[in-house]
Amino acid sequence: MSMQQPFTPSEQVKLNLPVREALQSFRDGTGTDVHWHTLAAITNVCLIRGEAIGQEVVDVAKDGQEAIMSVMERFNRTGKWGVSHDDLARLEVCIDLHEQLIELSTPGQMLQAFRDVINRMNAGRTHRLEKA
Repeated sequence: MSMQQPFTPSEQVKLNLPVREALQSFRDGTGTDVHWHTLAAITNVCLIRGEAIGQEVVDVAKDGQEAIMSVMERFNRTGKWGVSHDDLARLEVCIDLHEQLIELSTPGQMLQAFRDVINRMNAGRTHRLEKA
């Protein structure tokens, strides 16, 4: 039954804080592959939830995915984590969407979206971090 009730405000904070911390790590130059995976996961979850909601949500998620892939391309090119101003702004919008989805979705819906991400990843339908 609890998977059908909305997230409590406390639960929302616990889910949102690591995502915001990951983005801040890229902003201040201390990003790691763990932070990259955190942001990649939320862009993928946003895409899957968006597929059930509407094209506008899908578009924001895809823009976030492009931004996080740009971060990975930069890492592969330079060997250092970093984010451009444009990609930072695009990720911020996707994170805002993710926070709205957490507020408006049930834990069951978000868990299913995450499971779908893992299934797509295992089927080779999402990008994985490949270190240079």
